[in-house]
This record gives sequence, C-alpha cells and structure tokens, in this order.
Amino acid sequence: MPFDFSNPEQIPAFWDSLPVIPDILINNASVFIRSRFKDESLQDGKRQMDVNFWSPVEMIRQMALHADSSKDPSVINLLDQAVTKTDSASFSYAVSKKALAEATRMAALQFAPELRINGICPGPVLPPRGLEHLGMRKTLATLPLKHPVFLEDLCRTALFLSVNRSMTGSLVFVDCGQNLLS
Repeated sequence: MPFDFSNPEQIPAFWDSLPVIPDILINNASVFIRSRFKDESLQDGKRQMDVNFWSPVEMIRQMALHADSSKDPSVINLLDQAVTKTDSASFSYAVSKKALAEATRMAALQFAPELRINGICPGPVLPPRGLEHLGMRKTLATLPLKHPVFLEDLCRTALFLSVNRSMTGSLVFVDCGQNLLS
C-alpha cells in the first residue's frame, strides 16, 4: 500500500484505511541527503526528520493503539550503524537515525509487554543515490568483513527479532563490523 512518509500527520488516517492490522511492522522508509550542518537547507532537514524519525515514531504509536497484543506484535526500526558515532557529513540524516534509536529504546520500555520494539543498524547495503558507479569500493575496503551487508542477512535478523519474545529495546548491528571503526 503506497504512502508518502514525508507527511507523518497523515499516518493515523493511513492506519484507519488498512484492511488488516499487521502483527509485525518494519519501519524501513528512509531519506538520505548528504549535507553538512552548515550547508543543509531547512527543507532538506525537515524532510529527513519527517521520513526518518517522525513517521516511524507515529507508526509505532499507531501499532501500539491498533495491534492485538495476544498476537505478540513486534516493531523493527531500520536505523544505521552510525547511531553510536558523530557523522559530520550528513547532519539531519545522522540526527534523525540517532533520535529513532533512542525512541526505539524509550518506546520498548513504554509499550512493553503489549508490544516489542527493536532496531537493526545496517552498514553498507547499497551505494548512495548518484554514487552507484563507485560500487562502494572505498567503503568496503575499510570494513572488517570487506563486503557489503547481504539483504538476506538483514531479512534473517528481522525474522529473528520478530519471533524472539525475549527481546525488546535491542539494537542489532548488521554492518560487516563497520560500527567497530572510529
């Protein structure tokens, strides 16, 4: 079902239109605009915060309001391996993902035991838009595992988090070791 996540205030109506309430919600929508703090426009910053932070937060809220707790509902937020670092090259993207990481932990505490909420912190999966021709060679050479994150591994991690009834508030790094680098 298509939806524009740059308008988080429309999410309650979106939930009301769903034919079925999901038991698993994966917040994967994201906008990445590489822009330093001093150079970023308010428009680009707002768009990234709306898509990367406010929309997932509202989706969590709607899941908590609508999900059937007897079906062990689970939310998985796709974050970024850089949530533990200071990235000066992509201001609002980094801030939005850090904020969502903290919201993941706070929501896990507030909505337990009815709803479990976890995060996956991926490393390089696909090259940024406009840089596909570089094939991430420079980035991959720096990773401990020297290869991109495989989509199958992200899917397996999401499946694991969705069925593991003993996990909430966890952030799982699936990043070929990138979070270990300074």
